[in-house]
Amino acid sequence: MKSVKIFACLFVSVISYFLQNEIRWDSNRKLKWSDFRQTIPKNHAEVAVTWSGITLDTKQKNEHLIALVIYAYFDEKLSSKVKETEDLTEGILRHEQGHFDIREWYARVLRKKLIDTTLTRSYQVSIIYDKIIKDASIIEDKYDQETQHGVDSVAQYKWDTIIKNKLKEYSAYSITEFQVNIIKNK
Repeated sequence: MKSVKIFACLFVSVISYFLQNEIRWDSNRKLKWSDFRQTIPKNHAEVAVTWSGITLDTKQKNEHLIALVIYAYFDEKLSSKVKETEDLTEGILRHEQGHFDIREWYARVLRKKLIDTTLTRSYQVSIIYDKIIKDASIIEDKYDQETQHGVDSVAQYKWDTIIKNKLKEYSAYSITEFQVNIIKNK
């Protein structure tokens, strides 16, 4: 019994540790350089690296209902920047915010897709999630290429507008907790 309690305490401590390093996407909270806790080694290609993702938590309520929590997050512990403060410009920070905003855009795409899809099996949630994550990664790569990692200010402005418009387009899907039905085939 004592070992179960120790394990439970350890598990809660590990979960708490990881959650302390997570910033959930919020339209009222923009990234700051102090959010990037790791240091990039000298001679690295980038000035900063954003480590962000989309969390999907599911809970089967019954055979016909799944509760979902989906949100974009920024990991402070894994995100990094160079030591040289003169390289840490507002333009580069705006570019890194763009990565985080793209993750929120795709979290909304995921929510919409799950709401609009007629699910017949609970595992379909994971299949849809995997596809959306791949799509988000492709867009982020394109974003980096076209903006030259935030160096091309004209391309950056274009992408800022695209991201802002996509967040607005999917604004109806900004709620992070919802439920979906599973329709069993007869």
